[in-house]
Amino acid sequence: MTDQIYRMAFSFIKQESKAAARLLEEMEPAEVAEFLSNAPHPLAQEVLREMAPSACAAVLLHAEISATILWLAELSNNHVCAVLRHLDKNRQQELLNQLPLKRRTACQLLLTYKDDMLGAWVETDVPVFPVDMSVEDALKRLKRKSFAEDRVILVVDDERRPVATLSFTVLLRSTKTITLESIAGPKPELINGAMTLSTAISLPVWQQQDVAAVVNRRRELIGVIWYSDIRRLLSTHAQLLEPAHAPAAGAAQDLIQAYSDSMRGLLDVVGKGIG
Repeated sequence: MTDQIYRMAFSFIKQESKAAARLLEEMEPAEVAEFLSNAPHPLAQEVLREMAPSACAAVLLHAEISATILWLAELSNNHVCAVLRHLDKNRQQELLNQLPLKRRTACQLLLTYKDDMLGAWVETDVPVFPVDMSVEDALKRLKRKSFAEDRVILVVDDERRPVATLSFTVLLRSTKTITLESIAGPKPELINGAMTLSTAISLPVWQQQDVAAVVNRRRELIGVIWYSDIRRLLSTHAQLLEPAHAPAAGAAQDLIQAYSDSMRGLLDVVGKGIG
């Protein structure tokens, strides 16, 4: 019977991950951690992605480090940092030490900014190339990283300061042997990572573009921020920082009700096993 309940619960997560996340947020973190440790990794990753960062962090406190690293692998750097902010410094550092060096460095940078600052939420995995790189080499790197063709390309100087932007289309149409400096577009509008979300939303830059480069106080590139992400963060900021106390209303509510008894029964079994 337990196997059947597990299958039902996993099916629920696969079909309605947001609804499942709201339900799991109400349960004991230790029981949720045990339950997710028995779930396929893609399902565990999906439901943790939908949980409030504070609730997700509470679950990770009760999970094995190896499982936690696997679960965090598919989350964006800023999402990982949103979760890490809710852990004590020792656990936070323990998890950071297990991340690949490049990702660890990016997360450590994001963690230096407060929750309400742009720097805490920038996207760091963006195409960034030096001005003296050839078009051919830039195209090879874009292909290797599988960046989407609509992504803005940032060109930086030797000190990693943004000096220009490029489009994928311009890059494709250019002679492969010339440098990016030869075809660089206009100098990008830069936003300081220490600026608050509430201030950044009103900047004039959003009248001309929907993504902007974010820099530190030395004007070195941190990453980019999308206007749509700022709007989303401002509308959900309270939920991002505080635990959820009630299931979300909406179309998934009926499914939550239909599956909740099975989920609770399963987690009750798991909880007894823990005890």
